[in-house]
Parts: sequence; C-alpha cells; structure tokens
Amino acid sequence: SEPGFNQSYLAWFSLVPLFIILRSCSNQIQAILTGFIFGFGLIRHKALGEVEYLNSGVIHTSKYLTMGQRLSMVRQDLRTLITENEPMEMALEALFYFKNAKTIIPVAQARGVIIEVANFKNLEVFEYTPSQIKLNLTGNGKAVKYDIQMAVARILNLASLITPDDASDALAIAICHTRFKEVSSRISN
Repeated sequence: SEPGFNQSYLAWFSLVPLFIILRSCSNQIQAILTGFIFGFGLIRHKALGEVEYLNSGVIHTSKYLTMGQRLSMVRQDLRTLITENEPMEMALEALFYFKNAKTIIPVAQARGVIIEVANFKNLEVFEYTPSQIKLNLTGNGKAVKYDIQMAVARILNLASLITPDDASDALAIAICHTRFKEVSSRISN
C-alpha cells in the first residue's frame, strides 16, 4: 500500500482548545481530546481522501482533583492509550492567543505533559491552528462548531452528527492531519 494509507491516529482535544495525537495501529486513526474532559474518536485512513469512522466519546476527569492530579491522570491515560494503540505521530491544536489568562495556564500545563509523553514514546508532534482545521474540513477558516460537526459527519459518511463537540473536534483534527499528510506525500513524490 502507499505510504500514509492504512494508518490509524490518536487525537486529543478539550473544552479548552488543545491537542491531538495521531497514531498508527491496525489501520485505525484514533482522535483523543485532552483537558479536563477528554474527547476521543477512532477513524481509519483507508485510501487517498478516504477515512472510516470507528469510535468516539469522552472521558471526564473529576473537578475535585488538584491540578497535579489531573495532569498525572492525563500522563497516565495518554501513556496507556499510546502503549495499547502504538501511535506513529501526535498532532496538537496549536496554542495561540487566548482571551482568558486563567484558561491558558492549565492548557499550557496539560500541553506540556502531552508533548513530554509524545517525546517519551518517540512520537513526532504536528500542530494545526483552529483556522487550518476549519479551512481544511469546511473551506472556511472561521467555521462554527456546527459546521465542523457537519463536515466530520459528511467526511466519515455518518447519518448523524458526532457529539459531544470534543469528540467531533478530535475527529476533525485527525481528518485534518490525514489530509495534510496526503498533500505532503503527493508533493514529495
């Protein structure tokens, strides 16, 4: 098969825009969102421009945990997911301007843990801005959540929208990364 096909990816995202991990295992792409609510999704990159939906959902961390406990949980859960699924790459939503300084600090802390885990597991990290993801999926860099959900459902040939938003966002990042990899592969060939 051609390079980049039949690969799976793990992607993370959160209520506060965060990250994705892309992984390759059993021809599946798993998208997982991190923060204090973890959204995840699993898709398979089948062929050029073709992906298949496998699974998605959310994992909640308790609001009663300290920041250190939450970050430890992110590390532990992420290491487990990577170990079980043997990812090849990690893609993160690029950290950029935040209106709320209280929000950016925990996001940056969790992002640091995720990048450390990726490094520990020898995964290359890729980053995409929200506008890149939106433009890639919808053709509009300022698309709203509903537009992203519609695009994810259409691309994955689903009869209904993926909910909650975190799971849909994780899938959107995984799809975006897959498309960027396809274009990169075409250019290098």
